[in-house]
Amino acid sequence: GATAQHALEHALSALRPDLPHAAGLVLLCRAFFRRLAEKAPDRFLELSLALGCPELEAGPEGFHRALDRLLAEVGLGELKARDFGLDPSMAGLLADNALATNERLIGLTPGGMDRADLVQILEEALA
Repeated sequence: GATAQHALEHALSALRPDLPHAAGLVLLCRAFFRRLAEKAPDRFLELSLALGCPELEAGPEGFHRALDRLLAEVGLGELKARDFGLDPSMAGLLADNALATNERLIGLTPGGMDRADLVQILEEALA
């Protein structure tokens, strides 16, 4: 289901309508899943196996390696926020937009996330 990552992407594309939805999700995914791994590490065994991790490597670290491989394989590993006019200084504005418009999705995120979490994700993703 949809989570805070989706809420943050809607804030990105509201600010930059030329940003394709999937590209926004890609920009956010590494930072989002790093934060999610801190909040709900138990979710990453299943996630890493779904991305093809060997069982012995399953978990948060294996998931992140598999995600990087997948993004590289499909040609999205080097996508940059600055290519869409986005930068870390926008993190607070974007987090506030996500909270104002998609609080329900943020609330569905395993482990829960607050404004500080969202700002941290955005600052990292937009760097």
